[in-house]
Amino acid sequence: MANVDPFVVPIPPNIRAQSPDFWNYLQRFLHDLWVRSGGGNDELENEGVRELFSWQNRQVDDDNTTLSSLFGAVNQSISSSREVITTSDDFTTTTDQVIVCTNTLPITVTLNANPGGGETVTVKRQNTGAVTVSGIIDGKTAITLLSRYDAPDLVYIVETNEWAIV
Repeated sequence: MANVDPFVVPIPPNIRAQSPDFWNYLQRFLHDLWVRSGGGNDELENEGVRELFSWQNRQVDDDNTTLSSLFGAVNQSISSSREVITTSDDFTTTTDQVIVCTNTLPITVTLNANPGGGETVTVKRQNTGAVTVSGIIDGKTAITLLSRYDAPDLVYIVETNEWAIV
């Protein structure tokens, strides 16, 4: 693999001028992906890297056009019907929930054994402790959130009788 940092690849000025915030975000995303896939020092434990890229509300130009209106609802907001739970212990989901794991020791989040079709769960690894999500997920019996701040969205699919990462 070539050791080229995509963060420093120049974008032609005439293209960059059309949506500068989008291109800045894209280059930062590519840089972070490059770093996390072995292209450089991975600073996942560094609190300074905890940037969430909340670009969907950033203004792009003077007529208040936002990136989310230009590119669709890429970053959907959490529905008010989803319960948000913070835990540092093993936990079992019961309905549409967002589980924020603040543990420093390994824990397991077990997905609802009798979910309804379309039930959604998001599990976020907020701290340094490993998080295992247990349940039939895309054909596997469990997944492990490998990096701090990982947060897969899961939805239950009745037809396949399993959870899917979306």
